[in-house]
Amino acid sequence: MKMSLAQALRKRAELISNITTLQQRVLEATTYVEGHESYTLEDYAAMCNDLTLAREKLIALKIAIDKGNHIAQNGKSVYEAIVERGDINASLMFAQQMRSVVHGISSRSYSYRNNEDAPETKSRTTIKQADEYVDGLQQKMRDIDNEISDKNGSLQIEVNI
Repeated sequence: MKMSLAQALRKRAELISNITTLQQRVLEATTYVEGHESYTLEDYAAMCNDLTLAREKLIALKIAIDKGNHIAQNGKSVYEAIVERGDINASLMFAQQMRSVVHGISSRSYSYRNNEDAPETKSRTTIKQADEYVDGLQQKMRDIDNEISDKNGSLQIEVNI
């Protein structure tokens, strides 16, 4: 069956949730006090079978999603966009740290101004420049998130589950 990559991702989340629930139930039904069984042996076997089938569906779905992530649309695949997003995110985290350092230096320099002998700590950039850099990276993150979302919604993949 064909579905969008976004639908497949939602289905994957549903399957993972279902697997988690089934695993918990199987664990709970694995042992019992004789005469006080919550589940019959047949129920237990059925849950184990359902868990196996759900895992097989998840594997097939993950393979289809992975294949879909590598299909180029408008010159770029979802995978490439996700890798780019990771790099932008790493740059953004560093830029936010750098902005904090610049802001800290600015705050410290005011407290030392009364002491003429204290060396002055200076920054190689301004808070405004750091803010503009952070803002630019945040805009890039929004743009790449929108691009990934658009690709996930429009890309159709074949899923055999």
